[in-house]
Amino acid sequence: MTTANEDLPNSSKVSKAQTEVWAWKEKASEELNKLSKKERIASLKKYQKAYMEYFNKKGKDKNQNEKQLYDLIYKAISECRIIKFYYESEGGNYWRKVEPYLLAIKDNGNTFVTGYEYPSEERVKNKRNNGQGQYLLTKIDLNKFEMLEETFDRLKIDDPDKIFGKLPTVKVLFRVDKKAVHAED
Repeated sequence: MTTANEDLPNSSKVSKAQTEVWAWKEKASEELNKLSKKERIASLKKYQKAYMEYFNKKGKDKNQNEKQLYDLIYKAISECRIIKFYYESEGGNYWRKVEPYLLAIKDNGNTFVTGYEYPSEERVKNKRNNGQGQYLLTKIDLNKFEMLEETFDRLKIDDPDKIFGKLPTVKVLFRVDKKAVHAED
């Protein structure tokens, strides 16, 4: 078992506040996996508070959109609910429908969500990523974001290690519960 500090990005810019939040988030994720779905949902507000404090310590007004998206995506992951949002990228500007599996921070400090992207007419997916997409929160417009009532109960990607394995280049903030998606060893 690794500790939160072992998974920290290799950056001299990591603050003490970030380190504390990441350590707390790692512990919170482990605790959440032990709870029932109802208990996880009930404890959601408690876990959101620490991340909100992290954003407040960053002191940037432009992070308000990212904070609200974090809350919504965190809830969607906790409840295994599908999300839909408009995303602009080199791959095209169009609506994505995604099963969110993981919320994390890259080494460069960018927060992102990854999960299975449903096929759409606007985009022909590259077959090598098996439908998995990765989306920066800073590029998602809160006004063009929906958490659908639709839920999922299985991973739709072939390699669960992309979600549950060791991910050395990112700090996992939250991930879908293995039990909820039938991905336990």
